[in-house]
Amino acid sequence: QSDKGVCYGFYKGTTQCPAGTSACKPNNCQVTTWTAWSACSAKCGGGVRSRSRKVTKFPNNGGASCPELYSEESCNTHKCGVPKKEAGKCGSCGGKTAGPCRHVKDNSCF
Repeated sequence: QSDKGVCYGFYKGTTQCPAGTSACKPNNCQVTTWTAWSACSAKCGGGVRSRSRKVTKFPNNGGASCPELYSEESCNTHKCGVPKKEAGKCGSCGGKTAGPCRHVKDNSCF
């Protein structure tokens, strides 16, 4: 609907509207805000997280098209294992052997 009355498309093959009408205003695509980032798919060694948004109004009458609706990025790209400064600390480990402490190289217990 236009400000001047009923809105109609152009006559076929022309750029003129019927008498007593005006051209429809373009309506751009509208989208929601991005969702929160998802959890990373890996705790270390490189994973992926994503976010999305939805279209709330599709474009028409020559309005701007919709932007990307899905985005993803790398996360937790650090190496797996224990940092050297924590090698002597006791705690959870890879479970390859037994013991209260872990090796830096392979995270196995000793």
